[in-house]
Amino acid sequence: MQNFEQLIKAGNSGNAEAQLQLGFNYLSGENGFPENDMESFKWFKTAADKNNPMGLCMVGEMYQYGYGVTKDYDEALKWYQKSAEYDCGRAEFRIGWLYVHASSLMGRISITPSAEQASYYYARAIKHGYVDNMGVLQYFAATGHLI
Repeated sequence: MQNFEQLIKAGNSGNAEAQLQLGFNYLSGENGFPENDMESFKWFKTAADKNNPMGLCMVGEMYQYGYGVTKDYDEALKWYQKSAEYDCGRAEFRIGWLYVHASSLMGRISITPSAEQASYYYARAIKHGYVDNMGVLQYFAATGHLI
């Protein structure tokens, strides 16, 4: 792990991996970084501007959860879709999750619930090696059913 100053220097010089690390460190407040959602968003967005798949995905997560920006599910979906173009399993999982939960998000997201779309994106997430910590994908892979 690079120290604080080295990581900031690398991020400022355009290193997308350093920009991602900065985003994660500011998001979690770890490795000597203060927790700062706005600073985290700035670094994820900087990496996303370089079409870094994880940067694109994390901008989506920031919008989904309202970290450093106003919560906006449609904006989150847009960034997840950009990330999924690069086969980011994490983004594909998030898209599937949004399709599963669209009914509870009515009025806050423009998509409608779709088991077909959720299954499609969950299958892609599995194909691209994403493992969620809630076991949703494992259940889907074993049964073919959404939870």
